[in-house]
Amino acid sequence: MDEIGGPEYLNSLYNFVPTAANAEYYVGIVREKWIVRKLALACQRVSTELCSDRHQDITDKLLEWKQEFAEILRGDAVSLRPMPSWIEYGDMEVDRKKYHIGEGFLEVGCFIMLIGPSYVGKSTFLAQLTNNLAIGRDWLFFRVERALRILIVQAEDSENKLIKMGKMYRRMGLSPEQIKVAKENVGLLTIRDLQDEKAIKEIERYALIFKPDIICINPMTSFLGSSIYKDDVINKFLRVELSPMLERLKISAIVVHHPPKPAGASAKEPKDLTAFELQYGGAGMAALTNAPRGNIFLMHVEGDVFKLSAGKGFEDLGTTETVVYLRRSRDGSGIMLWEQCDSEQAQEANQKQEQRKSKEKKRDPFVPYDRLLKLLKATEKYSREKLRALVKEELEKGRDWADDAMKQLVLEKKLARSEKKNQKGGAYIFYHLPTILEPAASDTQQEENYPGLS
Repeated sequence: MDEIGGPEYLNSLYNFVPTAANAEYYVGIVREKWIVRKLALACQRVSTELCSDRHQDITDKLLEWKQEFAEILRGDAVSLRPMPSWIEYGDMEVDRKKYHIGEGFLEVGCFIMLIGPSYVGKSTFLAQLTNNLAIGRDWLFFRVERALRILIVQAEDSENKLIKMGKMYRRMGLSPEQIKVAKENVGLLTIRDLQDEKAIKEIERYALIFKPDIICINPMTSFLGSSIYKDDVINKFLRVELSPMLERLKISAIVVHHPPKPAGASAKEPKDLTAFELQYGGAGMAALTNAPRGNIFLMHVEGDVFKLSAGKGFEDLGTTETVVYLRRSRDGSGIMLWEQCDSEQAQEANQKQEQRKSKEKKRDPFVPYDRLLKLLKATEKYSREKLRALVKEELEKGRDWADDAMKQLVLEKKLARSEKKNQKGGAYIFYHLPTILEPAASDTQQEENYPGLS
């Protein structure tokens, strides 16, 4: 004992040996060295790629490298997702700073959808809504607690159209201070040449500079590289590409969508549905119903009267009001503004709509596309012209209805479509009920047959 320094030396060793009490400190050292090593390897790889002779899009590479470095610094490669219990969640306080609209109708990391047919006025509505959100002013059934910064990403409107829409601020009753705030808090970005993941990366690049609270994507279909009829395509865009970006940037989004009318659907139109029924108003696509936190529908009623309805998530608006009737008004200069209708205007428009629908129903009763299938024989093939004649004779429907029915039934794989070569090298198209030997077309074949759907 004396040869090694005695009891005093043994006691001093305690100060040089790591203990559990300092475990966090030493883990920090190890993690720091791990990050340095990962960064060094990443830098080496970046240097190698830059010096290579391969022709690359430097913008895409910069985004890729940025994402890689961000993941290293966050420790994503080794960290696990949190897994709190219900008890732990129950002991937490609701973070109202994450609320952007209502009581969580729109909040950080989530998105809602504004849905309506083409030319109903979704873009002008979005312009007026975002100007109000930008100054922190409640409008219709949208409740906000503070002014919000908004980045609008659009693809379809020309610069002149944007200029016309921009002039509406002159009719919104804004004070000079509110005009200044709205000018600072709203930015418009036009992207027409990118889709899917590349579009999301470009949006994120601008969002990192603008630092918005909300991103508006108008419309979603302009940024999809494939068919709107496929749930997997929509899920990839909304869940795999958009939602993670919202989480990374701690923001929310409003996604504008103008779906095609579901062929063969119920005669009950979206403007006639309740708030509960409107949750399923995404043109029959499950992804459009399930992915968003909430949805809003803008539908034409009659004349210049429109109906705005909240569907999914309406309970979180923070108000009992879920339906508003609006009209588009123009002043002497032609500046357009959405204004709320009074009850008499709304009632008159609804009455006219019911009268018109009643006349249309008598004149042209609704017939589901599946009725066509009942006219077909299991062993017979039909040309397009023969099916048109059959529809006209048996169902009293015209050429357009017959063509739409054939297209929709093929898409739903209820009707098979086959080709037979003629002597000139062309092809005769035939339709028939699917069989084991001649089943309905695959998704790929459908896109080839109807390229306009993708």
